[in-house]
Amino acid sequence: MTLDAPPRPGPAEPRTRRAFRSRGRSGPGRGIVTVLTWAVTALVVVPLIAVLYDSLHAKTGLLTSVWSWDSYRALLSPRIRDSALLSLKFGVGSAGLATIAGALLAFLVVRTDLPGRRLIEICSYVPFFLSSFLLAICWQYVGSPNTGLVNHLAGTPWFDVYSQGGIILVIGIAHTPLAFLMISGALRQMDPALEQAARVCGAGRFRVSRQITLRLVSRGIVSAFIMTFAMGFEDLGVPLVLGSPVGIDPLPLRIWEVIQREFPADYNFAAAASVLLLVIPVLAFWLQSRLLGKRAGYTLSGKASAASRMALGWAKWPALAFCLLWIFVAVVLPMAALVLTAVQRRWSGTLDVHLLTFDNFKAVFETGSYSAPVVSAFWNSLVLAVVVATAVVALAAVVTYAVHRMRIRGGRFAEVILSVPLAIPGSTIAVGLLNLLVQTPLYATIWIIAIGFAVRYFPYGLRTVDAAFGAIHPELEDASRVSGRGLGQTLRRIVVPLLRPAMVGGWLLLFILLMRDVGISNLLYAGGNRTLSVALLSISSLQQTGVVAAFALLQIVLFLAVASLTLFSGGARREALRM
Repeated sequence: MTLDAPPRPGPAEPRTRRAFRSRGRSGPGRGIVTVLTWAVTALVVVPLIAVLYDSLHAKTGLLTSVWSWDSYRALLSPRIRDSALLSLKFGVGSAGLATIAGALLAFLVVRTDLPGRRLIEICSYVPFFLSSFLLAICWQYVGSPNTGLVNHLAGTPWFDVYSQGGIILVIGIAHTPLAFLMISGALRQMDPALEQAARVCGAGRFRVSRQITLRLVSRGIVSAFIMTFAMGFEDLGVPLVLGSPVGIDPLPLRIWEVIQREFPADYNFAAAASVLLLVIPVLAFWLQSRLLGKRAGYTLSGKASAASRMALGWAKWPALAFCLLWIFVAVVLPMAALVLTAVQRRWSGTLDVHLLTFDNFKAVFETGSYSAPVVSAFWNSLVLAVVVATAVVALAAVVTYAVHRMRIRGGRFAEVILSVPLAIPGSTIAVGLLNLLVQTPLYATIWIIAIGFAVRYFPYGLRTVDAAFGAIHPELEDASRVSGRGLGQTLRRIVVPLLRPAMVGGWLLLFILLMRDVGISNLLYAGGNRTLSVALLSISSLQQTGVVAAFALLQIVLFLAVASLTLFSGGARREALRM
C-alpha cells in the first residue's frame, strides 16, 4: 500500500502583512480615526493657506478686499529689507554660537572623563526650560550700560546688552541646550569602532577627535545649526526686550508692532511679512536635506562595542574650566542679577543691604495694577498648558495609531504635513489664525491662543509618541486579539500602558513649552486673555524693575519645578529628551 505524500505547504504569508491586514479592516472605528486624523491635518494646513491668501489681497472695506501685490511691494522698502537682514544676522550669529558651545559641551560630557559630567549636563539644560523672553529680562540686569551688574563690577560700561551683539549672545545662550541635545544624541548613537581603530593605528586623542569623531557627528552638527538658525531667525522674545527700546527691529518684531501697536492693524502686510519669515527657514531646511540627503546616515552596520571615554589627561582641568565658565555665563550670572534686582527696592547694579525688601513680591499679588493681570495670566497659561498638552498628546496617539497600525489612506502624507510646523515660525501661524478667525466668535478669546498652541507644538507631541510607538511590536496586539480581546481592551491594556512613559514625558515637555511661549501668545492675545509672557511684558512697560524681576523670578521657579519632573522622572525624562 502506498501513501500519498502530504501536499507541500506553500510559502507562508508574511506575518506583518497578515497583521496589518487584520488591523486595517473597515469599521466605524476606522472611519472615525481617519476623519479625526485628517481634521487635525487640516488644522495645520488651513492657517498657512490663510497667510498666503491674505498676503495677496488688499482691504477695500471692512469686509471686502481685492487681489493685490501691494503687501509684497511694501516688503521692498528699506526698513523691511533692513529688518530681514537683521533677522538673518541674528539667526546666523546665534546659531554659530549655540552650535559651537553645544558641540563642545556635548563632546566633553558624552565622550570624555570630564569630572562632574552629570551636573554639567543638568545645568546645560536650564536655559531650555526658560523662554528667551525671560532670559532677555535677566540679561537686562546683567548688561545694561548704566545699571548692569558686569558694568558696575568693571567700573566702566564696557558691555551693552541693548545692541546687536548682545541680542545675538542672549539668543545663542537660549538655544545652546537644543544644540547640546541634538549633538549629544548623535555622539551617543555613534559606533566607536572607527575611533578605536584609529587609536590602534597610533593616532592621538585630539587627532581622533578632529578627523574621526567630528566627521561622524557632522550630520548632527549641521542639523543643530539649521535648527538653531531657524529658531534664532524667528525669535521674538529677545528683540522685544533688548531691541525694541533702542530701535533694533528684526522682522518678527516688525510683525508684532504692525499687529499690536499700529491701528488699524495691517493684517495683509503682516501676512506678506510672515510669508517672508517662512521662506527663509524652509530654504534652510531644504539646504540641509541637499547637503545631507546624499550622504549615508550611518557609520557602520552595527554597534561593535560600548563607547569608551577619552582620557583628557592634563586637558581635563581646562575643559572643566570652560564648562564651569559657560554655566556661570549662561545660568548663574543672569539668575544672580535677577534675584538681586527682585529683592531690592531699586536696582543700581550691585547689592545694597539697606535696600533689601520683599515688597516687590508682595506687589505682584496685592490688589492693584499688578495683581489682576498676574492672577488672570497665571490661570490662563495654566488652563492653556493643561488643555492643549493633553489634547495634543491624545491626538498624537490617535494619529500615530492610525498611520502605523490602521494604515489609513494617505496616513504617511498626513504625518509629514503634521510635522511641518517644526519649520514654521510661530509668528506665521499666529498671523494665519488672525486672518482666518478675525470675523468669527473665536477671535479675541483664549481659544484662538489654544488653537495656535496646538498647531505650533503638535509635532513635539507627535514625535514623542511616534518614537515610542515604533518600539511596540505588532505581535503584542495580535496576541491580545487572538485571546479574544477587542480593540478597546487591546488599546487599554496593551498599547496605552506601553505608551504611558512617552505620553507623560511628552506632556511634561509640552507643558513647559506652552507655559513659556512668547511668539504666538503675544500676537494672538486681546483684552484680558493675557498669558504669563504677555503679563510680564505689560508690567515691564511700567518701568518697575523690581516688580518685573520678582514676577520673572516666580515664573522661572515655576518652570524649573516642572522641568525637574522631566529631568528626574526616569522613563518620562528619556522620552521627553529623546526628540
